[in-house]
Amino acid sequence: MKKEKLNLEKALEINEVDKAKIKKIHEHPKGWEPSIEWNGSTGHIVALIPDDRELYSSLWDELIKDWGLDPDLVAIDQSTIQIRGWDANVSEGTGKEKVTYVRRMKYYKANIVLRQTSKFEIEWQDVISEIKKSKAKKILENNNLYDLIVCVSDWQIGKGEGDGSNGSVNRIMNSLSNLTQHIKDLKKLNRNPNTIYLVGMGDLVEQCSGHYAMQAFQVDLDRREQMRVVRRLLLEYVNELYSLCSKLVLVAVPGNHGENRLNGKAFTNFTDNDDLAVF
Repeated sequence: MKKEKLNLEKALEINEVDKAKIKKIHEHPKGWEPSIEWNGSTGHIVALIPDDRELYSSLWDELIKDWGLDPDLVAIDQSTIQIRGWDANVSEGTGKEKVTYVRRMKYYKANIVLRQTSKFEIEWQDVISEIKKSKAKKILENNNLYDLIVCVSDWQIGKGEGDGSNGSVNRIMNSLSNLTQHIKDLKKLNRNPNTIYLVGMGDLVEQCSGHYAMQAFQVDLDRREQMRVVRRLLLEYVNELYSLCSKLVLVAVPGNHGENRLNGKAFTNFTDNDDLAVF
């Protein structure tokens, strides 16, 4: 009898006996079939626990990645975790080398939520109700006294693109000159700024790495030099503005470029930030 020549189609075939073995070993209990469902805000995961490992907090990140989601954006709702286990006979090898043993099969089932939802969930209807309850307070007008808010943002001193830090400093100082003239014009209109709020909105420094590719090769000032230049620019603003008002208030918030980062991620706390340190 002539032996049939092997081709790709034949090589990929699985006979009925093999199919039965595969089905027996990998058949999943009803309601525990591996699956993922995600609609952009909520969902669930059902799967085997890999390598018979016990579930622990950092393992969830691996499982979320394995399902194609980002563990920085989504998290497992710990209150929804279900685990089911049972013993199954598993055979390996053939003939005399065939070995049969009992294997504990473990499945997990859990809901997935957005990280900000799990940590900072807001009842929007309650917020709207509070807004409706509040009444606008009548402001007593004094034509001679006004407050002025000056926002400084995204200087990113140290960024080497274009004309670099030198060009940034020149534009920032030109803005201060324009601001000074604006305040003097207000005074001519009898709208004297009593209090000026100088508000740092973040990203005054560029930082040296961890925010985007090639950043370390594009900055023209190191971290210490960046902070030194920003502090001197802020002092120029303070000296100029304080001479034009009765009270000067400094306010600052942290920006992402001011974060203390390691491998591209902030790793200490929100207030460990160069945008606050310069103030």
